[in-house]
Amino acid sequence: MSEEFGRYVLQDLLGRGGMGEVYRALDTVRERTVALKLLSKHLGEDESFKVRFRRESRMVAKLNQPHIIPIHDFGEIDGQLFIDMRLVEGDDLGTVLEREGPMAPERAVGVIAQVASALDAAHRAGLVHRDVKPSNVLLTDLSDDLSGDLFAYLVDFGIAFSSVSPATALTATASTVGTVAYMSPERIGGQTSDRSTDIYALACVLYESLTSQKPFDGELLAMMYAHVNTAPPKVTALVPDAPPGLDEVVSKGMAKDSKDRYATAGELARASRAALRGPTTPSPPLPAAHETTLPVRPAPGTTMPLRAGPATPVPLLPPPVGAAIPAPASAGPATPTPPPAYLSGTPTPPPAYTPTPTPPPAYLSGNAFAGAGSRKGTHPRRAMIAALSTLLLVSAVVVAVLVSRHSGPGSSPGQSQGGKPLGQPTVPSGQLSFGESMDFPRNLMSVSYAGYSAAAANIETRLQDGPYRVGPDVSYLPDPDQGTATSTMVNGQQVVDVKINPKAVWDDGTPITADDYVFTWQTKKSADPKTGGCPALVRTFGFDRVESGTVVSKSEARFTFIKGKAFADWKGLLAGGSQSNSPVLNKRLFDKGDPKANCDYLTKGWPVAGGIPPGATNGPWLLLKSNINVAAKTVTLVPNPKYWGAKPKLARLVYVNVGADAATNVHALRSHTVNMIYLLYPPQLNAAADLKKLSDVTTAVNFGPAFEHLDFNTKDPLLSHKEIRQAIAYAIDRPALVADTVGKFSDKATALGNRLLVVNQKGYEDHSGAYAQQDLAKAKSLLEGLGATMGSDGYYTLDGRQLAFQIITTGGNPLRDQTIATIAAQLKRAGIKVTEVSDADIFAGPDKPMSLAARNFQIALFALNGALPLLAPSVSNYQSGGAQNYTQAGDPVADAQLTAMATATSADDAIKAANEADKALWNDMYSLPLYQKPTLLAFDSTYSGVLDNFASAGPLWNSDGIATK
Repeated sequence: MSEEFGRYVLQDLLGRGGMGEVYRALDTVRERTVALKLLSKHLGEDESFKVRFRRESRMVAKLNQPHIIPIHDFGEIDGQLFIDMRLVEGDDLGTVLEREGPMAPERAVGVIAQVASALDAAHRAGLVHRDVKPSNVLLTDLSDDLSGDLFAYLVDFGIAFSSVSPATALTATASTVGTVAYMSPERIGGQTSDRSTDIYALACVLYESLTSQKPFDGELLAMMYAHVNTAPPKVTALVPDAPPGLDEVVSKGMAKDSKDRYATAGELARASRAALRGPTTPSPPLPAAHETTLPVRPAPGTTMPLRAGPATPVPLLPPPVGAAIPAPASAGPATPTPPPAYLSGTPTPPPAYTPTPTPPPAYLSGNAFAGAGSRKGTHPRRAMIAALSTLLLVSAVVVAVLVSRHSGPGSSPGQSQGGKPLGQPTVPSGQLSFGESMDFPRNLMSVSYAGYSAAAANIETRLQDGPYRVGPDVSYLPDPDQGTATSTMVNGQQVVDVKINPKAVWDDGTPITADDYVFTWQTKKSADPKTGGCPALVRTFGFDRVESGTVVSKSEARFTFIKGKAFADWKGLLAGGSQSNSPVLNKRLFDKGDPKANCDYLTKGWPVAGGIPPGATNGPWLLLKSNINVAAKTVTLVPNPKYWGAKPKLARLVYVNVGADAATNVHALRSHTVNMIYLLYPPQLNAAADLKKLSDVTTAVNFGPAFEHLDFNTKDPLLSHKEIRQAIAYAIDRPALVADTVGKFSDKATALGNRLLVVNQKGYEDHSGAYAQQDLAKAKSLLEGLGATMGSDGYYTLDGRQLAFQIITTGGNPLRDQTIATIAAQLKRAGIKVTEVSDADIFAGPDKPMSLAARNFQIALFALNGALPLLAPSVSNYQSGGAQNYTQAGDPVADAQLTAMATATSADDAIKAANEADKALWNDMYSLPLYQKPTLLAFDSTYSGVLDNFASAGPLWNSDGIATK
């Protein structure tokens, strides 16, 4: 099949239920395959249901747990409600048990522990699942991953409801829904469900995982009777080699009275793990099953006697007429519990029961769906409704991995996931989940040296600090918590002295010393391992100018720069909280004895699953191994208990990979998958407008250090004429271009008038001069002065060649497409023809056609990432022969000023030289700046203290100052 539903193409039907259908679908906007649940159309016509649907979706969005399938989006298209979920390849637990039989105890307990963590997260948020069963546990095989064997998801929260109050319940009625094989006595009796209902069901699933049999099986009403009256079965009756302690776990988890069960799902999981380790102290005997009255229809002419029940009555279900009372699934026959006194007669064996198989959860695909059809003993909802008219299917919301403002994945506030207190005198509250748009890094920390990753940069922001930080105005802010530093000139050489705060320690409590700072310089000073450097380092610039590093004392290091190679940006070498490298490395941890070993450890070690080793961080945040989830692509930071400065105001900072697409990020924020998004290069111009429509979201558009520009290849026969390059610059109406593109983001957008400094950066000057406004007359005058003539088609020709140019750029970027379209329309008025080549691999090697490295293009449109706050790395973009000067041009005046900028002894002198260099570049016009790339910050309005920093990794440079209102 191939039908369209809004932006989705429906591909395969995965499941059908009373509330609608679920399809494998292609999201054509984000180009990904999803599980799409389409609710029945009549539900979209019910306004009260739609209100409830939206409220329910937001409420379940409080959950943030890696073992729960995430929702991408939800809403309404053409009057039909839908839920867009991640499609996960895997098998449900029921299918696995049917195919493979009982699980090994260690494996079963491992799966149950993961499900328990999902349940506890839901319970903390005030939600009860109410349908915990094997077919709602999805297993993915991670045997080739770093995380282990099986990864479990608890899925289909479709009948979850709020346990907070009836007024905010997720269900429209109090009707009981769920699979009877895992239904607690109180649910069967019609009482309100709470977390103990889920714990009972989890114990049933544990039993089935260990035995591949349900605790009670048989005809529907007979099963209900057994859950209320029959003692829980023993695992060892079917699996004699199973640890005996698991019998006690199942017995306690399936206690008839909810007060006798485990208090949390996690407690059940821990008891299961303890049972694996050996004999346990026998638990006190559980109370016998309650016998209470049950309102049944009396026979004509008779009166139903009443019996006193317990203080908290659990309605007792009578055995169904003509049905045997099912015994626990065990090796031997069981003696049925006698019927209540007011019932007469002897039950007879039930007829053979062959249930209709139930499809798996809608978001399963592949083997999971194929294998579910033969699952034995699964009661379909339709059969349940036919058997019990009081059972209704009422909700269609499927819970995703969503963000709670006050609870986080795996650990409670102030605790590690291992349950050990972090030792803070006060426990901060709240959590911030940040939508990370880059690929989830396989390595942390090291990737800032080998293949620098923005994802890692964001995560590292406050893990490693130095004596300076980069503030939102692109200035260096002193960080006295780490220490102080001064620069002086001694005998013509620059000398920087670093004095370490005596309180400064690594996260393992060991002092930060001068040896650490000197070792950091030795590691970064060169790409040559023979001199102690590392060839994989991305940025050695600045460190390579230091002639020597000396340990003056335990708390003071001195760095002497090579004579004549002073470095005005020396503070940047000591700055944390920015996109610079880590300012200091722990020598005791990283020094492996020789340069090659050091380099290998920095660039190849530290796999994500291994976490960052103790002693590697010195900032206010800490990353524990237990807080890295490779499968769920989340990284959680917690406050560093050893940090001596101001503590973070939040309990957790969670990075959630939601993809790079702007629309995906917007939907993640709208659906509360994350609390904050920060888009550096949003390709969709309507993203900011969409977010502004949300009343509970605060948005801010800024313009970062990256800027779009045109590079002219001066080796092209036509573009070798400076006059043609200047004519193009005069013909482009850059203010109008800004209005057509980034101006739609914010009225702060402006044309960029400098190549080396950007707006909002200290020292920025606009040197565009005559090029600030379009001047078609000047453009035509320059062309005609060269001898160009206008043809009948409206375009100029010079020396028999039409002034027609191709602009190469990266594909799939609407912002650049619009930029070229606007430029083409403007240049046409000047008699210059431009076409776009968006499928060129412009960043490929020199062997590829139409690439920057091959230098065989005419005009290129791409972004230069400003090297803020450092100026010196920009030299290679414009200096003659520079590695990133793709124009094959140069200017003697600009070259001299660029050299002066790179070797200045003060920041003011470097800025002055940068402005002089830029003036010369406007004259030669081999590169034309257009506009700065927009940054879109959007966050939940319940947070305070959020400060954007366009020179750093977004707002998280200030993550220790963010709090919940």
